[in-house]
Amino acid sequence: MADGQKIDSSSTSTQSIGTRFGSHRRPLIVPAWIRSNGFILGLFGVVILAFLFPQPGARNGWLHPDLISDFGIALILFLQGLSMALEKVRRGTGSWRLHVIIQVFTFVIFPIIGLGFQTLPIMFYHPFQLLVNGLLANQWAKEKGV
Repeated sequence: MADGQKIDSSSTSTQSIGTRFGSHRRPLIVPAWIRSNGFILGLFGVVILAFLFPQPGARNGWLHPDLISDFGIALILFLQGLSMALEKVRRGTGSWRLHVIIQVFTFVIFPIIGLGFQTLPIMFYHPFQLLVNGLLANQWAKEKGV
């Protein structure tokens, strides 16, 4: 067909369209719904399986959920990085001062603040107990082997 040419309804055979798509058959609604919601159904299925058989995903189970979750997170971040446009990466590296500030606050300033709360005298310690527990809970868990 040339550009701008209109399709005339009288020139199109409706008989061939009807037999090609099987107009005499009833359309299957359920498979189309399953196809469009397959991910959600898969999530429900996995949750039901985990409820029925919790041992493989438990601590020291044969699935090793700690390793699988670490690997899964690394894989997701890696694939996300691969999907980034090279121009966006170049623009992002241009703001290196901002990246340095964020890294310094994350790995220097905030740990110093947390250690400062840990070394407070007992008389000042009580009001900050929840804050100290929240900031240092991970360190305490590592020391206790929890």
